[in-house]
Amino acid sequence: MDMRAYEVEMIRDGKVKYFFIRNMETMEIELLPTRFLTHKTRAQESPNTVGSLARSICYYMNFCDGRQMGFTDVCQMDYEAQFNHFTDFLQ
Repeated sequence: MDMRAYEVEMIRDGKVKYFFIRNMETMEIELLPTRFLTHKTRAQESPNTVGSLARSICYYMNFCDGRQMGFTDVCQMDYEAQFNHFTDFLQ
């Protein structure tokens, strides 16, 4: 069974759409990416743009989860290892 660890969700506040990323194992909202998405919404980015960013971040988080890595693991890699990591993600 291939269950994604993270999913994008959206709520409306009047006419404004807010996107967030939820950890489907704990059902908690992932704070850092959600803060970024909220910032983009408040900066009046298009809802389509923010939704696209949310999905891209979610895909990346699922990619990292599949490799049992977190953001800090990626930040601690040297340049070449990061380059290879991001290339693998894009492929």
